[in-house]
Amino acid sequence: MSGAPAAKPRGQPSNEERLEFIREFWSHFGALPDALGVEVVAWEADRAEIRSSGPVLCRQVGSRVWIGEVFETFASLAAGLLATEPGSAPRTISAPLAVTVRTIHHLRPSTSDHVTAEARWIRRGRSESVVETIVRDADGKELVRALSQHAAIAESFEWTLPDRGGTTNA
Repeated sequence: MSGAPAAKPRGQPSNEERLEFIREFWSHFGALPDALGVEVVAWEADRAEIRSSGPVLCRQVGSRVWIGEVFETFASLAAGLLATEPGSAPRTISAPLAVTVRTIHHLRPSTSDHVTAEARWIRRGRSESVVETIVRDADGKELVRALSQHAAIAESFEWTLPDRGGTTNA
């Protein structure tokens, strides 16, 4: 092996192009990502990662301790992001899977400055898939581990981003 990066499949966006697109896509959902201080770190075919610096909304009142349910939200967001893909047309995103079952294990509380949630495929089949998401603190300690079972849906949901002028390109 030469150690050179593998060429991207013909017609597929690079990881950098995917990341730029999904960040723009998330900017259209300003309220939730802004309120939770969430930013997309990676959106690749085999993994998705988000990060939050934990604004006051994410912490227990009068404390630096994160609210546990926020970790569940991050795990859900990362798993959902992994289960989406670039759409069939430019500036579109497709969701071919729907979550059917999610199991979440809270492992410890945290006062960390930031947390990350990373989702990876455990099994990716034609009709069912499983995603594992791990929420970690700034020191890499596991805070939450979640498994999500996803089922293929008959027709993918597809969204088109507005063009930079504010209209959709559909």
